[in-house]
Amino acid sequence: MDNKRYFSIGEVSRLKNVTIKALRYYHNIGLLIPAYTNPENGYRYYTINQFIYLDIIKICKQSNVSVKEIKALFAKADTNYLKFYLEQKNEEIHKEILKTAIHSSEDELMNNGFNIQTFKDRYFLSLPTQDGELNEIKSFDKLDEKLGELAVQTFQYGLNLFMSP
Repeated sequence: MDNKRYFSIGEVSRLKNVTIKALRYYHNIGLLIPAYTNPENGYRYYTINQFIYLDIIKICKQSNVSVKEIKALFAKADTNYLKFYLEQKNEEIHKEILKTAIHSSEDELMNNGFNIQTFKDRYFLSLPTQDGELNEIKSFDKLDEKLGELAVQTFQYGLNLFMSP
């Protein structure tokens, strides 16, 4: 066995954030068979090529796909079908979440009656940021600066900037 080619069950557990118990379970049910099992001590070893299967298993579990369905997907060995199947599952989950939210809202209305709340007017300022989303937080820290620039620019063009307290 080439030690550099294989990852122990513990290494895979840490690298892929999957419990050792889950990896043993996947082996026992035939979902993910280790690439090599040491005949002397029974230790399981995996190759990097098997990591994609773990990712698929994790995605499927999040999408409420049964083990039987995952096995069928693996047996089919069709990437396009897998993508299509997961998109369909994702759509089903979103529909179920929406359905649950609607029923929950209907139940609340039936049990509690109407509830009207008023809020003060609020404003949201969206400004372009540089270098992506992480800088949105940095940009928020400079909100006063940006508002000041906006006020100066509007004054330069003869516009009035009204802001309510």
